[in-house]
Amino acid sequence: MAAIAGGAYALWQSANPRSSWYARRWAPACIMMFGFMLVGFTNLLNLTGTTLGTTGTYSVGMSSYEQVDIGAWANMTPAQSFVAVLESFKLFWAAMGAAVCFRGVLAAIGVAKGTRRHGWGVPAVLFISGSLVARIDQVAASLVQLLPTGS
Repeated sequence: MAAIAGGAYALWQSANPRSSWYARRWAPACIMMFGFMLVGFTNLLNLTGTTLGTTGTYSVGMSSYEQVDIGAWANMTPAQSFVAVLESFKLFWAAMGAAVCFRGVLAAIGVAKGTRRHGWGVPAVLFISGSLVARIDQVAASLVQLLPTGS
């Protein structure tokens, strides 16, 4: 919310020729868009998940934790056990993926400001890989289905 309010103030100050914002009229809009992105970050993650074709939604706050039935893992194949372990740590992977996506957004802001030497490819790769990491349980389950069964 501070980025939105600060961006609005900078936008108002950009009309004054003596202000430092006068020469950079694009910067207040970028600051406000960054603030709006932070406010709706879970919506952004859900949108990328829908685009990637995965299910599940993310929300702010802790979700309930389900008890893991380790005894059921004994009857699973190694690939299914691997997917079950990943599903057990779903909240960790969601937080890690969100952090990588956020790093991608910060890299994109650095490219837009001209403080980064790399191009737009690095933020795009960070954002896509963060979206995949946030949904690693679904991605791993899809990849396990592609493995040969050995029969």
